[in-house]
Amino acid sequence: MEKAAALLAKITPEAASRDVDDAVLDAITLSACADGLTKDEITALGLMARELPTSKGLSDAEIDERVRASFERINEVGLEARLQAIGETAIDEETRRRMFSAAVIVQYADGHLTNEENAFLLDLADVLGLNETKVREIVEQIERELGVAAG
Repeated sequence: MEKAAALLAKITPEAASRDVDDAVLDAITLSACADGLTKDEITALGLMARELPTSKGLSDAEIDERVRASFERINEVGLEARLQAIGETAIDEETRRRMFSAAVIVQYADGHLTNEENAFLLDLADVLGLNETKVREIVEQIERELGVAAG
């Protein structure tokens, strides 16, 4: 899990707006929930939330609040509407790639990808406008970085 958080830190920019970081966090949260939330994924959410540029220097309680707020945003508007809003927040290609990468990284928190998680990643790629080639490239890069067998 620490490796996943470190990888997220590596792919995130030095600075980002709160809106973009919230969208990244929500993509991670939705991704973690795709097949049911495990203890490992909950832990990974907190570790990954800490690596967002706008989370630097926050206390554990403030990080927990950011994660809680992510669940609240999703609950308020529903999964589909929040997924669509995430796609609208990702204004440039690099941000879209980072959001998708973050969602892929959290998928490996429990050690494997399920069919439900794969389906979510395809939905996310669609709203982010990432084609199949880019998606495959990102997933393969994440798998190499995390040292997991290719899916």
